[in-house]
Amino acid sequence: MKELRELIKSKKVIKYKKFIIFISIIVILGFFGVLMITKKKNSKITGIIQIGAHTGEEASEHYKKIGENMVWIEAQPDKLEELKQNVEKYGHISIQGLLWNKSGEKKKFNVTNNSVSSSILEPYKHINQHGEKVKVKKQIQLETITYLDLVKQYPLLNDPKYNFLILDCQGAEYEVLLGIGKEKIQQFDKLEVEISNFEGYKNQKQQPEITKLLKDWGYKCVDNCDNKEIHGISNYVKIIL
Repeated sequence: MKELRELIKSKKVIKYKKFIIFISIIVILGFFGVLMITKKKNSKITGIIQIGAHTGEEASEHYKKIGENMVWIEAQPDKLEELKQNVEKYGHISIQGLLWNKSGEKKKFNVTNNSVSSSILEPYKHINQHGEKVKVKKQIQLETITYLDLVKQYPLLNDPKYNFLILDCQGAEYEVLLGIGKEKIQQFDKLEVEISNFEGYKNQKQQPEITKLLKDWGYKCVDNCDNKEIHGISNYVKIIL
């Protein structure tokens, strides 16, 4: 009986030791996970690509942070000249393209009275979220292109110095991300994404869907992540373990 008790006791000790080792591994992995997230969050931004440029209103502020290393991509052809005037004096580059999840589709682009709310998607509840009621002033037909196909036309977008991506696509952020893809998006250490938690535009994907997609692609939300803000900006960083 004594031998049996000693055997049982020794097995319990072994199990306990294994349990302690297991917990220790979890804690260590968690620590390094947080460390890597913090490292990426604090990593230096060396260049920016902004999809949804409008007329480059923030060009001077971005120039103070990263100098000339910025590319602006805008959907509206009639905004391109004004965009160039506003950003080229800072050495920034302007590109026109209606980014989407597929190339070659003919889409009606909704141009709104306030211009900044113009979108490939039709304004819905977004209409009442501004002081001035948003109205579709006109529709123009444009052809879509994926980011991957745009990169083929403009190889400069492959430059690894562009490690920060801003998406301000008026409800189309999810579809634009699909057009970038899991592999190509790894170029960017940080993402700044315009998000909504209401149907601002018809059939718009909302923040939880964007966060899930980016999580599957290896990115973690680090700012404004609780899905409570009706409309705002969320930040994501690439996780490397």
